[in-house]
Amino acid sequence: LIETRSKKFKSILKKGRYIITPSEFVKKKYLGFGLPKTKIVVLPHGVSPVGLKMRRSNNIVNFAYLGTFYEFKGLEILVRAFALVNTAKTKLTIYSDYKVNPSFFRAIKKIAGRLPIKFAGGYSHDNLALILKDVDVVVVPSIVPESFNLVVREAQSAGIPVIASK
Repeated sequence: LIETRSKKFKSILKKGRYIITPSEFVKKKYLGFGLPKTKIVVLPHGVSPVGLKMRRSNNIVNFAYLGTFYEFKGLEILVRAFALVNTAKTKLTIYSDYKVNPSFFRAIKKIAGRLPIKFAGGYSHDNLALILKDVDVVVVPSIVPESFNLVVREAQSAGIPVIASK
């Protein structure tokens, strides 16, 4: 099924006059499909500016994950890594709809134990500015290649540093 899908996808792409991709990463993948370099245009997704981040005066560093609640997003790695930091001076909030993957949520909650991790549930993009005003660092721990991570761009537009996996 995957092979059939891949062949169909490549066939469709080859018919286009130009192919617009959101990142150099996707461009390289398409070049690997045999598409000519002259047909591929990189046009990153735009983001609405969220506003500049103002550092709060407390001594707690607020980390946040914003995204989907799946294993390949690296949430287990994030929670295990968070256990290694000074939790008296840090907090982690996970903004993700964990109801889409209840068994994985139970496993992550067990790993999290008594760590200062808040599971805030999903969020509406309309509330992004409100969410980011309380965040010091956004974490993107994906264990698979990301073609274009919008959360990274949004955090950076707010002046928030991002820690991301390779």
